[in-house]
Amino acid sequence: MEKALSDTQIAAMRLAPGPVRKSIRYEILNGDGNTLTGRVFTDTNITPFAPYVEFGTGVKVDNEGVDDAIRLKRAKHIPWYIHVSMVPASFARYGYPLVTGKDGQQYWEVDGMYSRPYLKPAAFQNREKNTQTITEAVENMIKEAANGTV
Repeated sequence: MEKALSDTQIAAMRLAPGPVRKSIRYEILNGDGNTLTGRVFTDTNITPFAPYVEFGTGVKVDNEGVDDAIRLKRAKHIPWYIHVSMVPASFARYGYPLVTGKDGQQYWEVDGMYSRPYLKPAAFQNREKNTQTITEAVENMIKEAANGTV
């Protein structure tokens, strides 16, 4: 199980944008003898915005198959406005309209951010390999329990 989780973590780190990479973790949640559960996740204490990168925001949320992602669509106002001083000049590359507010200040008009998934693709890329890894581990445990008589 740990190898499958670690392999998925590594794949997710390769796919994730720079700041998010350092927050990708894995853990084994349950190993009570009957079931074994683990997960690969982003530690939002390190990068609080990681879910927005994975699923997008506003009208551009990709919640296909992930019901909890719908909460990322809950902006109070769409579009919303970001003052130009709050983001780097490179923000222009995203193609949002630059508008002038009633106060004469310039704002980016934003209706959402497209997703840049890294966890979901990593899980799917490693699905067969992880299944094989876990199958082999279970077979080895059975052989050990039977002292090699299987």
